[in-house]
Formats: sequence, C-alpha cells, structure tokens
Amino acid sequence: MLRHSEWMALTGNPRASVLLMGYAVEMYLKAGLAKWLMGCERTLLDVDVRQYGHDYVRLANDLEIDEAIAPRDLLRFLKNAVTLEARYPAQPNPGETPVEAINRRTSTLWNEKTFKGICRLAKRLRDHVQLMNSDRRSPASTQRFELPAGGYLTMRRGGRLPSRVTVRPPEGQAWGYAEISDVLQRCPSFEIQQFWNQCAIHLHTTKLDQKKRGSQKVPIPHRQT
Repeated sequence: MLRHSEWMALTGNPRASVLLMGYAVEMYLKAGLAKWLMGCERTLLDVDVRQYGHDYVRLANDLEIDEAIAPRDLLRFLKNAVTLEARYPAQPNPGETPVEAINRRTSTLWNEKTFKGICRLAKRLRDHVQLMNSDRRSPASTQRFELPAGGYLTMRRGGRLPSRVTVRPPEGQAWGYAEISDVLQRCPSFEIQQFWNQCAIHLHTTKLDQKKRGSQKVPIPHRQT
C-alpha cells in the first residue's frame, strides 16, 4: 500500500514535469515572437503574447518554424497539457472511478517516448530561437519610421523569420491596404520601397475592444506580375 506522500509523488510528478516543459516551450516560442516584433512598440508585444495564449501551433506556424524543429502533434499535446491535463485534477468519465481517472491521466502524461520527444523539441526550439536575428547566413534587417500623431511603420526582413511590415496609423485614423501601400511607397528608404511588397503586412491596432487589439494581418490584393 502506497503512503499518501508516495501516491502524491507518483501522480503529481508527471503532471509537474510536463507542465514545466510546456511552459519552457511557450517561453521559447514567445521569445521568437519578441524577435519577430523587433522595431514595434512594446505594447504590441504585450497584447500579442496574450492573444496567442497557449496556442503553440498557431504561433509556430506564424513564425514559420519547420515541422522538423517543432512537430505540431507535440505542440498540440503540450497545449492540452498546459490548459487541462497537467493543470487540473482528473475528472472521472461516466462509469469511471476517481482512481481510474487518475491512472488514465497519469498514463497519458507519463509516457517515456512522448516525454523524450518533448525534451528534444524544447532543445531544438531553444537553439532555433537563439539563431533568430543572430545568424550570419540569414542576416536580419529592421527599419522604423515615425508617422504623425503617434503612428509608426517598421519593416523587418531575414533573421530566420518571416518578413513583415507593421504599421500603426496616426491616432484616430482607420487605414486599409490602400493607405498603407501609399505611405510605404513614399517612405524615405530605398530598402522599404524595394522590398515592402514582399512582406506580410500587419496593422498595430489599438481598439478599445480587447479582442480586436494587437497585430491584424492585412489582406493584400492580387498583385499583377
């Protein structure tokens, strides 16, 4: 018969280990997000971090991190662990006893093959994020220009991250693609004039509605070639 302390260690350690690894992976992904938003206002990073939450697959996709570095099945497993499986006590299914529910939860989390895969994922992701903006084979370039009434535009390219333009319109103005493309074409930067149309365009929105704040990708009309 297991003592109470032994039972708590048996059922609690797998949950704690997976939870910690999930938070480590989240930390590396959001460090990549911070590098992607270089040149933007800190408030945008704060909002985007909250908007992504624990959606590791979405963030890895947006950062264009290869499947070989961050397998999406493991990211989904970690999201489920952080939001439910490793965070809250197991709830019995219909016809299941509390002990059976705990055993089911523990067997899911305490899987040696899966846990080793998560450890390798965290290491690969750490190494990949460290190279963002620091790889001589993929140099990063960031330019920022101020706009009237608290607006700004920034373009970042390279650095093992997707190229993006981020624009915050002047206070009180609502901009779409037409206004953004106009200001980019008139920007006093040869690099921006040459490369902006190869970048994804994001609006830095500051709406009162919390759900509509942060980065919003701007649809780009079909370009004539």
